Amino acid sequence: QQQQQQQQQRQQQRQTRGSPRKRQSPSQKSFAARKSQPTTAFKAIGPGCRFAMLSMISQSSLRTTREARRRSGWRRGRTSVPSGSSSRCTLQCPCRRSSCGAWRSAGWMSGIGRLEQLGMVGGGQLVGDPFANDPERHPALRIHSRKPCNAEVPSELIDLNYITPSALWYIRHHHPVPVLHDPENTFRLSVDLSVLNKGIKELSLAELRALPQHEVVATMQCSGNRRKDMSKTKRTSGTYWEQGAISTAKWSGPLLVDVLKAAGVSDQEALDLSAEGAEHVCFHGIDSMSASIPSHKLSSRQGDVILALEMNGEPIPRDHGFPVRAIVPGVVGVRNVKWVGKVQLSKEEALGDWQRGLNYKILPPSVGDAKQVDVRKIPAMQEASVFSAITGAEQGPASDEGTNFPTFDAKGWAWAGGGRGIARVDVSGNGGKSWTPATITQGHDQKPGREWAWVFWSAENVVTVPREDGTVELVSRAVDKAYNAQPEHPETIWNVRGLGNNSWFRKQVPLE
Repeated sequence: QQQQQQQQQRQQQRQTRGSPRKRQSPSQKSFAARKSQPTTAFKAIGPGCRFAMLSMISQSSLRTTREARRRSGWRRGRTSVPSGSSSRCTLQCPCRRSSCGAWRSAGWMSGIGRLEQLGMVGGGQLVGDPFANDPERHPALRIHSRKPCNAEVPSELIDLNYITPSALWYIRHHHPVPVLHDPENTFRLSVDLSVLNKGIKELSLAELRALPQHEVVATMQCSGNRRKDMSKTKRTSGTYWEQGAISTAKWSGPLLVDVLKAAGVSDQEALDLSAEGAEHVCFHGIDSMSASIPSHKLSSRQGDVILALEMNGEPIPRDHGFPVRAIVPGVVGVRNVKWVGKVQLSKEEALGDWQRGLNYKILPPSVGDAKQVDVRKIPAMQEASVFSAITGAEQGPASDEGTNFPTFDAKGWAWAGGGRGIARVDVSGNGGKSWTPATITQGHDQKPGREWAWVFWSAENVVTVPREDGTVELVSRAVDKAYNAQPEHPETIWNVRGLGNNSWFRKQVPLE
């Protein structure tokens, strides 16, 4: 009787459904279930982990869309455990892994502000759009992505001002922009001197302002600037910047060495931190970003490393690190950590993809897959190389050499890392067969060994050779004061991440 009842029930179910459906595999069933259940909030984990960047999308798209996985930083096939966890997490974390300490009680983040800008609610949930409170950006910036924001300065605006207006600075973000509520009373900079057996001290903004203030004019450039040009050789990974991921500002704040002394480092220890076991200085941002520099950079005040409180004479804009930003002149942009909440002396480099992972390491041109090498053995980018670019050109009269070739006046910028300064800039209109020396128009009066900022240059009457398409190609190359010169072709320095492209800059200009 039970069997008959079951058969009758199955017949009734088939009649209700109509024609029989094709049987689904377990994976198809799970996919259908995921697709029908939109995710309106993702779990967020602490500052040592990556935040989930996407909200209000379906779990199926998170699993099946490569772009979504790349932008969110989540591991393939997993929707509950973001990658990049560390033992320094402090928010409630859903993963409960031994390598992730987000479930632990609140640590250093507890005293430096709240993360309401990420839409945080109890239990570490992200609700709504985590980028909803990002600041407005100048309409002249060239936007590559909005969430997170990555934007560059158009070439025609780069050299309008030697000091780049704050609103026109290039923007390079990995996460939403933090919002601190009442930072004057709630913000505390944590200075971790545990490696020196001196514990941890917290400093308020008022205490940082009470220290001697130091000004430095420094140029900063994203390591991936001109990635678009390098990708013409072979595809690379990352934002396809042109030449505008570079800017210059006047920064003001206490020297980092003075901050360390205020926290308990002695004058003798400050002379050589590495001898005391502190070989690295790690900067930890409120947004979970961490990076580090060698401590010898601080051994002399000539290194000009500061914790900036002001940019161009005003409080640092939110997009560029308010309230505190690490300024390390002469190194690649990623080491100038924004929204610094903690400074740590350490025996080792900072943890995380930005320091130890592939993100900012240059692989050999022969390596197209990071799995072919041990990334841990490749040094992280620190001191920048030598660069130049052409921002504009105007056609002049034909040359008087009997060739009737057109001439051009060109202008642009050049910059070298490490405080080395620019020795000269050359411009060619015939592919490098002959060169016209440029004149340095701004930035030539910097202090030797501390030439942290770019120079502007101009070149007149550059003889060019017209091409069949009715254009000419102008080329610039710079030589720094250590006589490092830009390489001719990007092929020789190509790397899968598209970093450090300082090959000759080439600009096609139409003939009038």
